[in-house]
Amino acid sequence: FTEAQMGFGLNAAGETIYFKNTNGAVLDALKFGAQENGVSFGRYPDGAAEWSRGTPTLGTNNAPPLVSAVGFNELMYHPLVGGDDAQYVELFNHGTNAVSLAGWKLGGGISWSFATNQTLGAGNYLVVGRNISYLLTNYAQLNGANTVGNFSGKLSGSGERLTMTMPDTTFSTNGSDHVTTNHLDIVVDEVTYGTGGRWGRWSDGGGSSLELIDARSDKRRASNWADSDDTAKSSWANI
Repeated sequence: FTEAQMGFGLNAAGETIYFKNTNGAVLDALKFGAQENGVSFGRYPDGAAEWSRGTPTLGTNNAPPLVSAVGFNELMYHPLVGGDDAQYVELFNHGTNAVSLAGWKLGGGISWSFATNQTLGAGNYLVVGRNISYLLTNYAQLNGANTVGNFSGKLSGSGERLTMTMPDTTFSTNGSDHVTTNHLDIVVDEVTYGTGGRWGRWSDGGGSSLELIDARSDKRRASNWADSDDTAKSSWANI
C-alpha cells in the first residue's frame, strides 16, 4: 500500500503502527525507530521474526538486510586485568570508501559522539575506549590516529544492547510557508551481546575479547561472534 492508498503517512522519526480487523481488534503492531531516507524496514526472509533495514521492494519479496560499511567489530566488555579502564569497542570499515563519522554516536550502556572531523578509511579500524590513556599504555598497536575516547558509562559484564547511529534530517510543513527541520539519529548497526550459551566463554573475564567473525554478517546472532585468539601472548611451560 502506498501513502496515497492508505490516506496517511508514516513518521520518519519513528512511531507505532497497528493492523486491525473490521471490528477494531488489533491483529498485529510494530514500533519502529527513526528511518533513513530511501531505506525500508522489513522482515527477512519474508515472515521471519526479526526486522531489518533493507532496500525497498514494493510488491515483491523483501531484500536481504543492509549491512553498514562501518560497524561493530570487537568488544572488550569484561577485561581480565585493568578493570573498566580496559574496556573498548572497535569499529571496522569493510567498505571501499572512507566514511565521515561526523554526527555519529554510540549508545546503549555507553555514550560517545564522534568529532565532526572524524573519518574512518576503507579497511581501517577505530577503537573507542573508556580510558584511552590506559589503552595507549598497554597496547603497542594503538595510537592517537586509531584510538578515541573516553566514552561515558561502561560495558555491562552480563550483556546488553549497543547501537551506532548516523545523523539524518527530515522536513515537515504546516501546509503554508512554515518548514520545520527535524534531526534524527538512525540506528545503522547494533549488537546485543550476552554471556553463556553460544556467546564466547573466554571473552567473559577470561582474557579474550569478543570478535566478529565476518564484518558482513548479522551482528545480532551469537554464532557470528567468537573469542579472540590470544594464544600467542604466552607460551607453554613444562610443570
